[in-house]
Amino acid sequence: MITISCAIMHASFSAERRQSVQQLQYQLFEQDAKKHWESIKIVEDGYKQGAWWTAKRCWENGSLSNATHHILMQDDIVICNDFVNGVKDVIAAYSNDIISLFHGPRKAFDGSSRWGLSEGVWGQAIVMPVPMVKEFLEWEKRNIDPSFPHDDSRVSLFAIKTKRYVKVPFPNLVNHRDTEVKSVMGNRWIKPRVSSDFLGSRSPKDFDWTDKSNQMKSINSFTKYNKYLING
Repeated sequence: MITISCAIMHASFSAERRQSVQQLQYQLFEQDAKKHWESIKIVEDGYKQGAWWTAKRCWENGSLSNATHHILMQDDIVICNDFVNGVKDVIAAYSNDIISLFHGPRKAFDGSSRWGLSEGVWGQAIVMPVPMVKEFLEWEKRNIDPSFPHDDSRVSLFAIKTKRYVKVPFPNLVNHRDTEVKSVMGNRWIKPRVSSDFLGSRSPKDFDWTDKSNQMKSINSFTKYNKYLING
């Protein structure tokens, strides 16, 4: 049986993020997450310690969980209808893998199949089995320069170097509020970093996540961050 713990990265120094996380909490409350999940924790960064400082504490929280799987969320997302229960079906389809519940647009992710394979994650909502969370934390400590500021790219480097494909469900269960909430890291993109296929008002319970046929594959080069690897 899939059981879930969750930790939310929260840039509490930002008024926009404080409002955004309240809205996310309300969505989770409406879906009765406290009843259906093992735990939900908000990890606050009130003094601009940085994304990895916050994410690391979220993952550490997951490593101590009694749940089977841990979800790390960012505070600038919206979740789909029936997310709290439906995400368990999604996780069950790839219970031993890293799952990115959100992915920005890519041409190869054209909606032709239920699952996509990616080289890495988008940080908005990442799922790992709890034993893998522990493995990731140990691996990144040995292999990634502590000065590397990015949280999701650490997970991506872990996936690449340990020869794992990240699984991406379509439609996405989460969307990024990129057009509403400013990046606290100063990120700027030409196009909005939003889902090309967000479930929204639809329920993940209405989809067959066991359908793994004809998987879409979009593997981009990730070499620009290799300079932060301690052991090459």
